[in-house]
Amino acid sequence: MSLLDYENAVKLIRLHSDQTYLVGKRSLELVMLAEKVLGLTFPNFYRQFLLDFGAGSVGGMEIYGIINDDFVNSSVPDAIWYTLNLRRETKIPHDYVVIAAVGDGRIFVLDTDNTQMVEGQMHLYYPGLLPSEQPDEKVSSEFSTWFYEEVKRELSG
Repeated sequence: MSLLDYENAVKLIRLHSDQTYLVGKRSLELVMLAEKVLGLTFPNFYRQFLLDFGAGSVGGMEIYGIINDDFVNSSVPDAIWYTLNLRRETKIPHDYVVIAAVGDGRIFVLDTDNTQMVEGQMHLYYPGLLPSEQPDEKVSSEFSTWFYEEVKRELSG
């Protein structure tokens, strides 16, 4: 269902473009630079999201991604900047990339560990807790499924 979920999310975004603000297409070179800076490889559909949309808001939800190549002097919704900051401030696992905030302190993270799942699992993460204290809160087995469900919730209400 990965491709279908991603395509359905894109259709909803295009249908409701008046309710979205996305920074726009990012180059493959910029996406590869972000991967190099983080020391990981993005799953296919998150990579496609970055190439298609970059980052931005869909309805009332910000989906973090890539703004530009300044990963030091940035802010939300820059996923690379936020992830690097959390690595310095907490013990967030190296394979995690911050994708969105829930609004109550928790964040959605994408697990890029390809040994688990080719498309990356989505988890809720509590930045104030040590990794050993983190509840196992997998919210989706794939980014594309999470992406579609969030877009649908935000735009089809």
